[in-house]
Amino acid sequence: MKFDIYSLFLNKLMRILITTIAITCISYSEEYVSNITASINNDSIQINYKLQMINKGYADNKKLSKSRFYTILLYYSIDNGVSFYHALGAYGNIGNKIGEGNKVIIWKPLNNSYGLIGNVIFKIYAEPEIPRMSFGISLKKNIDTINDSNINGFGIGLNIYGLTKNGNLLFPIAIYSLTDKDTKYYETDKWHTHVKKPSEYIEDRDICITIGFGWQTLNRKISYYLSSGIMMSKTIRQYYDYNSDGTSNITYDTSTGSSLLQPLEAGINIKLFDNKKTTVLLPITFLTDINDLNIYLISGIGIQF
Repeated sequence: MKFDIYSLFLNKLMRILITTIAITCISYSEEYVSNITASINNDSIQINYKLQMINKGYADNKKLSKSRFYTILLYYSIDNGVSFYHALGAYGNIGNKIGEGNKVIIWKPLNNSYGLIGNVIFKIYAEPEIPRMSFGISLKKNIDTINDSNINGFGIGLNIYGLTKNGNLLFPIAIYSLTDKDTKYYETDKWHTHVKKPSEYIEDRDICITIGFGWQTLNRKISYYLSSGIMMSKTIRQYYDYNSDGTSNITYDTSTGSSLLQPLEAGINIKLFDNKKTTVLLPITFLTDINDLNIYLISGIGIQF
């Protein structure tokens, strides 16, 4: 019973002690943390702060990796900043994976000490979490084809970046769909009516998958890569023959079918601009199949996270 009375008296005393402190707040990471304030609410201290990304979101000084999260630690000092101690038991927006914005930390010092009295200085430490890998996506369209102007195509790409000391390793993966449509015409039909009618229709459908290796320079300014893979090609060919009444007969060439080709891809990604979370890129790609030597010029837009 004596122990219970003593505990109650000590608890009341500690509540009195915590209400008599004067609070000062500083930031150990001023470039990330600002607007730090603190207030006392019964036996709790509430610390408010603002966490913000800087330097376009880059977490490293070589501007290779963007960070969306920070590790937040709270320290306090009771000797005017000579020594700082970890505020054990604090909860709220503290610890790992803290994103930017207005944040709150709650600390109950009576749970871990015998109370605080006098001038207390709080210090917030923020360290960006640097991802070792980043990803990017790109949408591409065939702009021109050397040796053949009738080819239309589009593609989608996934880029995987691995952080190193002097740049990012780049592993590009892409899928392309290419279609070549060509129609040939009779100048006149067999009855010499000078009506231009189709004589032959050819359609080549190519699905191409490439995987490669490349490098991205500092500040994400430019990346270049070389890829290869497999191209599956299917040809549809049909012929038109016309009757005297104008109707047509269509016959299909069954000798054509599917084939496997080997593509070769070389490309660069040029940085257009940065925002806090992404880098916008301009991809320029040259794609060819070694068998037919058609060279496709492909471009579009890309985003690196």
